[in-house]
Amino acid sequence: RTLLRPLAAAAPTKAGLIDGKKIAEDIRKEIAAEVQQLQQAAGRAPGLAVVLVGARKDSETYVRSKKKACAEVGFESYGTDLPEDVSQEELLNVVAQYNADPKVSDMIFVMYALLLYGMLD
Repeated sequence: RTLLRPLAAAAPTKAGLIDGKKIAEDIRKEIAAEVQQLQQAAGRAPGLAVVLVGARKDSETYVRSKKKACAEVGFESYGTDLPEDVSQEELLNVVAQYNADPKVSDMIFVMYALLLYGMLD
């Protein structure tokens, strides 16, 4: 017997409105509580490094939103802005610096796909 049932066989439910802002707020609160526990256990908060390549307004807005989200839940955030014409070597140096930093738990790279394609050998 399969765990998945056809949609038609599912029990009927009443449709209702979802309060997305409330759900997001609840999730942020849960994450903040977990971050606080992690800080107590490990002595530090998780750290997110964001590397922005180029100066697109939409990318800059996205990066600001990630930094704001970090602050809301207690993550540390770090950022490096690089020019659109950054070399592969320069970009890899930034990656190596963040990889060597014990305060950085994760990284996000924000760049045009065409820029990345031009860096590939």
